[in-house]
Amino acid sequence: MVMVVYARGEIVTAHVGDGAIVARSDMEWTTLSPPESGPYAATTYFVTDDPAPRLRIGRHEGDWTGLALFSDGIENLVLDYQTDAPHAPFFNSMIAPIDAVSTPGKDAKLSAALAGFLRSPKVCDKTDDDKTLLLLSAR
Repeated sequence: MVMVVYARGEIVTAHVGDGAIVARSDMEWTTLSPPESGPYAATTYFVTDDPAPRLRIGRHEGDWTGLALFSDGIENLVLDYQTDAPHAPFFNSMIAPIDAVSTPGKDAKLSAALAGFLRSPKVCDKTDDDKTLLLLSAR
C-alpha cells in the first residue's frame, strides 16, 4: 500500500511493503518512501499482517512539483536496485505530457496511453508482476 497526502510545500506518505513513492523538486527526483522487502527473497509485508502492519509514515517538506506512486511490478525498471534512487529520465519522460495538460484532473487520453505502455512488450518482457503507476503534476 502506498498513499500520499499532498499540499503545496509538503507531502505526507504512508506505506506498507513494496512499491514506492518518488517526488520531483527543481527537476530532481527523490525517493520519499522506498520499497520494503520481507525477510526472504521475493517476499514483502502486507496491510493484513498480524499482529499489525509495518506502516511507515513520512513527512517531506519542499517545493514538490511532481509525484509518482507505483507498484512492485515496475520497481526494478525505475529504481536503482542498490540505492533506490529514481531513474530521472524515465520519470521526466512519463510526467512531461502531464505537465503540459492545461486542465486539472484525470486525462482519459493520457491514462489510456499510460495503460498501453504498461501493457507493452517493452515493459512486459521485463516483468510479469502487477504494473501500476500513478503520476501527478503540480505545474
